[in-house]
Amino acid sequence: MPASSRGDSLILQRGPPKVAVWTTGVLGSEIEVGHEVVAFNVSKGIGGASGRWTLDLLPRTMSGVQTVADIRRRAVLYRDLAPNQLVSIGFERTGGIMLGLIDSVRKTRSLVGQTVKYGLRVTGRDMGKALEVDNVVFASVAVETQPAFHAAIAATLGPDHPVVNDMKGTWGPLTPDGVESFLAIKLEDAVQWVLDHCTTLNIPVLAAAAGPGKTPADFITLDVTSMHDDEVWSESLASYEGSVWSFLQSVIDPDLYEIRIDSRPDPFAVLTTALPEVVLIVRPKPFDHPKMDWAKVSESLGTGWEHLGGFATADGSHHEVPEHEVLHEELGRDDADVFSYVDVTMQNELAGSDAAHALGLFYPIVDTAAATRWGMKAYRARSALVAADLSKIANGEGDYGKEIPEATKEVRNRIFNWNRMNAYFEKGSLVVAGRDNFRVGDKLVLPWAIPPIGDRVGMEFYIVGCTWSWSYGGHYTTNLQVTRGHNTEMIDLFDLDTLFTNPANPTGVAET
Repeated sequence: MPASSRGDSLILQRGPPKVAVWTTGVLGSEIEVGHEVVAFNVSKGIGGASGRWTLDLLPRTMSGVQTVADIRRRAVLYRDLAPNQLVSIGFERTGGIMLGLIDSVRKTRSLVGQTVKYGLRVTGRDMGKALEVDNVVFASVAVETQPAFHAAIAATLGPDHPVVNDMKGTWGPLTPDGVESFLAIKLEDAVQWVLDHCTTLNIPVLAAAAGPGKTPADFITLDVTSMHDDEVWSESLASYEGSVWSFLQSVIDPDLYEIRIDSRPDPFAVLTTALPEVVLIVRPKPFDHPKMDWAKVSESLGTGWEHLGGFATADGSHHEVPEHEVLHEELGRDDADVFSYVDVTMQNELAGSDAAHALGLFYPIVDTAAATRWGMKAYRARSALVAADLSKIANGEGDYGKEIPEATKEVRNRIFNWNRMNAYFEKGSLVVAGRDNFRVGDKLVLPWAIPPIGDRVGMEFYIVGCTWSWSYGGHYTTNLQVTRGHNTEMIDLFDLDTLFTNPANPTGVAET
């Protein structure tokens, strides 16, 4: 049975939620505050470094009136809760929605009728915060105290931390040639190296659960899927300064890859405690489709639309929401993301570079049919992961003149295929009966949805945003932001009838 499909009756759940806060660095130190939460809101977007959450707490009341003990409990909770403490939020199960860190704790007071209510508002972010607030910083120190300065930092943060490596001249993973560099490093190795050497934030509870380590690298599970054993080729990363999250975004190709931090509860967790598993996901955008193959690519990645399911579901299946569980719907189409011209340049190669463009040596593809309807709207991608291995070419193992153009066209064709039907895909939002296991990056199936073209009922969507909400006396709901709504008949009709009306160019495509 698909996730979230649970019979024919409307399922609207009431509280309380399941919320725990670890007030010290000791496993088992968590306090349960779910019965004192009167409202919560948790949100996550596909492109953001971290999700956001808010908890409103009102210590226990008797007959709607807070006692002296209740007010004292607020004071105790205020002292116990502190920034960067670990928080687990769920509704249907412990840790079902998010594992996060506190940003702020605020005392609140409100007058309701003749009664004063004393409460707390706690806000924070999910575990993406650990990579969002940590920074890669180089310190070019040349004063006489430099040795002692570096020694003090290395004693705590390690000898490979960027602060103590600026004077070495090279910095990065160790290449097969024994050089520290971000040249010819496999994507997954580069991401792991960044976690191991650039993170400093200490979260004692997670370190205690994962082992002797003290940084996010010790408790974050890495889930990296590479397109074609992609390699990082960038000299600029060796001198990069900024957040660890931005560093990771610079390692990947944002036109081709998605990167996000997420968490899922037991039984998936690798830890022996009830803590959810924290995962850093790097994967190709899952938009390859066997029917959307207008521009040919060399092979299936095994990460396409047909492989897409649910990250936190028990069996990895997609989410299916029946119509009677939809509380609000706003879905439709627009031409905001239409592209009729796609071109790709290489950041790290002369072939396919901006200089090559000036000489006319580049490989665009044009949707001529879309251009007549929407205009010549350009999508210009700049790939950081495509590069030739010059050592192999020097040894006669590669053909530079062929290798880079073919790799460039592979990137270009995927982007073209992914975006060609954008004007026909539905997108928008749905407010549905709440479920803990919804996640951004999951597939959503609406078996009752009526497509914009064709007669086949039922559509599939891509979840790009989730907001879980509940307040005392109300129902648990999830607001889903979705895109790429379609079914297979829509693709067939697009191919046969929708655009290709020029007999001189029946495919509607012009490519170099």
